[in-house]
Amino acid sequence: MPRITVGEPADHSGLWPRLEREARLLQELGLAVELTRCEEAGRAFYTLEVRDDRGDAGDTAELLRVCVALAVSETVLQEIEPRVLEEIVQKMRPAFSRTERDQVLERARRLASGLEADASSERRRVMERAAAYLGEHSLLLVDGFVRFRLREYCDELMDCVRQAVDDHEFEKERIEFIALLKDFVDGRPEGVREVHVLPSENQPFRLVDPSGFPVETSYLHDFAWELADDGPVDMEELLIATLVSLAPGKVVCHRPIQTQDVPLVQGVFQDRVAYCSGCPLCQGPATPTARPRVR
Repeated sequence: MPRITVGEPADHSGLWPRLEREARLLQELGLAVELTRCEEAGRAFYTLEVRDDRGDAGDTAELLRVCVALAVSETVLQEIEPRVLEEIVQKMRPAFSRTERDQVLERARRLASGLEADASSERRRVMERAAAYLGEHSLLLVDGFVRFRLREYCDELMDCVRQAVDDHEFEKERIEFIALLKDFVDGRPEGVREVHVLPSENQPFRLVDPSGFPVETSYLHDFAWELADDGPVDMEELLIATLVSLAPGKVVCHRPIQTQDVPLVQGVFQDRVAYCSGCPLCQGPATPTARPRVR
């Protein structure tokens, strides 16, 4: 009779209920099923054995492999993966606070789940790998299987954590930068009463006063050339630097500029920022050709 034994550390309990579910499914298909468990040397071993007196033994063995592989893959992805991600975060950034680790872990889990959309991802092939292994072996130790047979999958998880750490640190720097600029702006006297930000055909944006006349600032021209020497100019970096130099009491962003397009401006100037949904300035000759690029 086809028989497969699967083992895991005794303090892990994710595999047993999944094997019970698969055993019930096999019984519903008319197979004689026996599922047993035992513990030895700190490990739990589960043996699933099936018999079908009516059909082909090869088909029964294949069905058993698929059912056990499904239980193993679910255990890996839902039970083991979060622990692996947490271990990687701890090793990669041991100085992170509990809150920071939790934030990075949440990002890493989302990135790992997103691998399902990639047809070439090893994460999508965990069940396939398990079924192939069970085609050659009747004993599978889940933790060893992950460590030695799913190395490329573990590499993917490592990449997810690296990306999550980079994103977290970038966001942290961004928040600190916004706070610094906000303190600087709040400490300055008001330079101009009101500035309107309009997209433009030939420039990243135009700055005008409430009457539509250009706001004169040599800083904008000088800073644009300075950034251009270093590579492509980021629209919002240029805009925030110009606005900080002007210290306006109010900033009005005209469509199609929205909150999500200028998060730095929104963060620094906060309640000084307003958004226009349509006015003569928006509908003037300078029709926007592109939306601002967001970092």
